[in-house]
Amino acid sequence: MKEHVCVVAGIIGGTAVKLLGGFDYSLMAMFTLMLIDIILGFISAAVFKLSKYGNGVSSEALAKGALRKCSMLCIIIIGTIIDNLFGMDYVRNAIVFYFIATEGISILEHLIDMDVRVPYFIVKILDSMEKKYDDAEDGNNETD
Repeated sequence: MKEHVCVVAGIIGGTAVKLLGGFDYSLMAMFTLMLIDIILGFISAAVFKLSKYGNGVSSEALAKGALRKCSMLCIIIIGTIIDNLFGMDYVRNAIVFYFIATEGISILEHLIDMDVRVPYFIVKILDSMEKKYDDAEDGNNETD
């Protein structure tokens, strides 16, 4: 039974890594920041009673957060598909770097809400990363 579970886990894990364009340092950094953001969000809600959905931990907030993280992974898969179709190696990486910046900003927001002093230069670096990708996006997504 244990062998079957390991085989199934390996197949699922291998497929996920392939869909995400491989498990490189940037993806590992993004997953690490996602985990830290989830933990700090939980601590912020449970200990400091800071939550968008009222005081304390909310299963609704946890579910919405998990869905957002899964949606981010779907966007990375789309970027990987685009890269593979056109023989590029840019779209997926740009998406991952954008999510690294947004996760970093979210972590800093949690820390600031908990009255932790955050070095200003880190805030500026993450803001500039996010702004760089937002500006590129704004130029491509104008609507009438």
